[in-house]
Amino acid sequence: MIVKSLWQGVAKYPEAFKFLIAYTIYLDSALTIGTVITNLFNLTVRPSLVEYTAWTVVGSGTSMISATIFLFLFPRLGLSLKQWAIAAYILVALIAMWCLIGMSDSVGIGFKTRAEFYVFQVLQNVAGSILTPLFRVLFPEVFPKGSEIQYFGFQMVVSVSSSSAEYLS
Repeated sequence: MIVKSLWQGVAKYPEAFKFLIAYTIYLDSALTIGTVITNLFNLTVRPSLVEYTAWTVVGSGTSMISATIFLFLFPRLGLSLKQWAIAAYILVALIAMWCLIGMSDSVGIGFKTRAEFYVFQVLQNVAGSILTPLFRVLFPEVFPKGSEIQYFGFQMVVSVSSSSAEYLS
């Protein structure tokens, strides 16, 4: 019964499902690229335990600070939720492009220096600090009142399914 109503919701709320898919792609991609870049950090920089801990704390600290700044700026700047989301998605795309540039041995940038990894931590966590609250606020608004939990659960199932399929192949 629940599954049937969820699939009927796909046809009834197509924009909401596009948002659900976009957020799921972002979340899974951010997890994957974060894992890859963490491994690349360990291989490239060969940090001590202290530096690895500091690098990790930069990420967590940036998340807390940027989420607070975002929540402060959001009502004051007059940007729409869509504009904030697009800006955050652009940040994530720039990180991926930076990594792709670095795949060339003839280029001196692209996750080849210690500083680039720290900048990545900041940018990745700024994007997450914008997208996570936006998703949590906007998502319940685009689906029928009283069905929000079902659709949140659906997003989790889609995310877990896509992440699991990545590791099974």
